[in-house]
Amino acid sequence: MRLNKTYILLCLLPLFLLSACTPEPQPIHFGHDQCAHCKMLISQDQYGAELVTKKGKVFKFDSIECLAAHQLEGKVDPEDVHSLWVVDFNHPPHLLPLEDAFFLHSRDLRSPMGLNVTAFGPGIQQTAVLHAFYGEIIDWPQVLDLVRTNQTGHGAMQPTSQPLH
Repeated sequence: MRLNKTYILLCLLPLFLLSACTPEPQPIHFGHDQCAHCKMLISQDQYGAELVTKKGKVFKFDSIECLAAHQLEGKVDPEDVHSLWVVDFNHPPHLLPLEDAFFLHSRDLRSPMGLNVTAFGPGIQQTAVLHAFYGEIIDWPQVLDLVRTNQTGHGAMQPTSQPLH
């Protein structure tokens, strides 16, 4: 009887350990990882993003635009999303939670997919970014709108021709 209890505990231990893990981002291996959306090689270390599911699956993207397009297409049920992460342009390849970032839409900073969206994290002022680069500060809903507006029929994105303020 003692053997059965030990056996049951040993069988349940891995399940307990897996359930105790908090889903978190993984480092992007630039030059090796492939974008979950466009399938391009993730190569620019100042760009990149991740979607982490509640079960701990990580989707890696070569740009903020691909993360947004992936979300807009509903490839992961919003109920299953644990967190969204973006590379901090000033501290690559550091990933920061999407809610801690602000975004610059600027023709001066060419993102991999051509919509020219860049993420910045804490430690830099929006006014400093605007003095350094021509463009406009946008929030996540505006990023989603930009991607939605610039997608073609097959989900590909067209470089933005919208004027920047």
